[in-house]
Amino acid sequence: MRGLAHPAWAACAALLAGAVARGADAEHKEANAGLARWISSMGGSAALTALRSMELEETTEDASGSPPTAERALIVEPDRVHVDATLADGRTMVLAFDGRTGWREVDDLGFGVLGPSENRWLLLSRDPAAFAKMAREYVSCVALPPETRDGADFDVYLMQVHDTTVERWYFDAASGVLASVEGGVGPAQFQSRYSDYRRVGGLLLPFEFRLTIAGRTVYAVHRKSISLNVPLTQAFFSPMVWDTAEAARAQAILDRYKKTCASPEAAAKRRSRVVRATVYSPATGVTSIQLITALYPREILIESDTKGIGRELYGFDGTTGWANSEIQGYHVLKAADVSSLYSVLSRLGDPLIDAEAPLRRVVGTRLVANRKTTALFLSTLREPIGVFYFDDENGHLLRVRSLKRSASGTRPVSTIDFSDFRTVSDQDIPFEIIETTASLQVTTTIQSVEDDGAVDEAIFKPRPED
Repeated sequence: MRGLAHPAWAACAALLAGAVARGADAEHKEANAGLARWISSMGGSAALTALRSMELEETTEDASGSPPTAERALIVEPDRVHVDATLADGRTMVLAFDGRTGWREVDDLGFGVLGPSENRWLLLSRDPAAFAKMAREYVSCVALPPETRDGADFDVYLMQVHDTTVERWYFDAASGVLASVEGGVGPAQFQSRYSDYRRVGGLLLPFEFRLTIAGRTVYAVHRKSISLNVPLTQAFFSPMVWDTAEAARAQAILDRYKKTCASPEAAAKRRSRVVRATVYSPATGVTSIQLITALYPREILIESDTKGIGRELYGFDGTTGWANSEIQGYHVLKAADVSSLYSVLSRLGDPLIDAEAPLRRVVGTRLVANRKTTALFLSTLREPIGVFYFDDENGHLLRVRSLKRSASGTRPVSTIDFSDFRTVSDQDIPFEIIETTASLQVTTTIQSVEDDGAVDEAIFKPRPED
């Protein structure tokens, strides 16, 4: 119910090409001038063939703004990797791929299985010799005219990938090493930069790697040391059997919930949604009339009318988040406030729950409103989200106990109960939502939900004059 998945992996994996197959034969490499140039600059095919394993000490940064993470990476060629990452609060996150299953685990938050694109990104981002595994993916190469950037000369190759992706590889003309790989267009334009090359055994490896998307750095690796051909065993890379079994059970529960209440396919087809509701606080006796209008994928307006408070508007037109009320007047919303607007809709069904909660733990069977449920403890990579209770019979999400980490430990923040499920556009939606905190209880009763009706786009524009 919150968009807190890892900020870089999905974009990185989609933009960086190729599966992690073992390198192509010598004839293919020689036919591709770009790959031949890379192999030569790294130390030659014999040195790359002799590479069996690596141990790397490094720090990484991502777009979340969190402090750099200290990491120790173990790699066995061609497709095994294990990363121990020390988080800012001292906890450890493990990321690993054993050639079949990719997985991650954080000390007290839970375990999760990586998707295929995440496995690929884990390998490509940690292994400085990754292109040796991708030779078959590059099906053609054309030498382009040399370019000069910031006073430095570069030899340029246009590289064609199997999936029709086109990349430009830039080699520093003076040193001969690969300086950057660029591709994509518009918001998907990316640049992978390699620098600070150092001699390690028979190889010349980059100690700095940085990925930018649309000009913004989303991931960076700063390597402190690299050791070659260290002895490693399979035990470093494989998950425990009981962890994968529990992960499969949790995934099956989430899959059933999505199918019944929050289908990503249905959400992708939805063009608009209009929700009418009343919001009642028993402690104050105050009732608000609420109208929520969403135009997918990015525009939303929430209108509330409350006796004694007046009319309040909260909107986002795809660019600017804004608010206007009779008490506070007009002001522009911060990014975090814009994100919170969408939580109102996600309570009706969250198709992004997989990405938002990559770590899961099965708590066990619990009774909620006399219904048998299975409780899942769901977390981001940094903090707990809460305990989610799913109906064993129909997959409905009946309760969420949200949690927050503090200096004294993890504590409950609120409990949200969902009931009165009705079918709208082939999805089951809760028409009554009760949120309870230590000091307040609020009941939201849905009056109607209308999908894909006509919506005037002008209503989402900022209204400083209202």
